[in-house]
Amino acid sequence: MKISQTETLALSENALTGEIPTGIFALGSIKQLLANENQNITGTIPTVIGQAVQLERLRLGDTEMGGMLPEELFDCTALKEVAIQNANFFGTMEADKWRRFTNLEDINLSYNDFSGRLPAEIFLELSGIGTFSFVSIFLL
Repeated sequence: MKISQTETLALSENALTGEIPTGIFALGSIKQLLANENQNITGTIPTVIGQAVQLERLRLGDTEMGGMLPEELFDCTALKEVAIQNANFFGTMEADKWRRFTNLEDINLSYNDFSGRLPAEIFLELSGIGTFSFVSIFLL
């Protein structure tokens, strides 16, 4: 198998350090990026994540990654799971962006520094959500 055909990159619970290479997101076939529980992974979610249009599972929780979520993340409309808990992400929650994730089943944004109001009706629109975890988010 060629690296360009990789669908799952499972790197969880290792001792990885540094930033995630942006080239991973250019893999047109990538469906799962599982790099959670690597406390020494740093950096931000790169804007090239928007090229990963088949991405279904993004697990970057329990890392030292942070920053604002790039606008391009919301182009990954195939996402079923977003788990970026216990990291250093911040920004304002914008309901219109999250509405793009019509396939979303599980979301964990807890223990970051998000702010703002996320209207409760968004949860009715995202009816596939089975697990939802926010800490320090105000819901209307």
